[in-house]
Amino acid sequence: KRPKAIADAPSPPTAAKTPPTVQRAPAPSAPAPSAPEEARGPRVELEALVKEQARRIQELEEQNALLRRKLEAIAEPHATLPTANAANAANAAAPGWTASTVELLKKGHVICYQLDLIDAWKGTMQRSEAKVAVITKVSRNAEGSKCFVLRCERGGVDFVEATQLRNVQLAAGANRG
Repeated sequence: KRPKAIADAPSPPTAAKTPPTVQRAPAPSAPAPSAPEEARGPRVELEALVKEQARRIQELEEQNALLRRKLEAIAEPHATLPTANAANAANAAAPGWTASTVELLKKGHVICYQLDLIDAWKGTMQRSEAKVAVITKVSRNAEGSKCFVLRCERGGVDFVEATQLRNVQLAAGANRG
């Protein structure tokens, strides 16, 4: 006979048992906020958003100021450029201007010129208004034609082949190069 303590003990398992499943208790939920806290939640979010936007605006203003300083360092004041007048558009050299050929143009020259522009709607060519610009670069394209980078008095930049320039006039004493 077996001792009573051993007889009452459970028998050893014969088949593999599945691991017991663990039941998790639901996470404790935060207590419901009171009325003043509810009103403060969206307000805090809005204040944070406003601060972030103010920081971003400041950052963009600083970037804008930096870019303006760089642009001013590159561009010379427009007041130093001679201005075009009606006589320039009519092929006649105005006082202070001398008719010129593109072969004589060099970097630093101040010129008045016109361009032939294609009007795709009408299928015609039209001549631009007279422009005043400083020649900032002279180069040659793949075909060997002379090309100019022209910084216009209004701030724009034209890149043109010499063959595109019309009614070229050189400012008297304008050689800056």
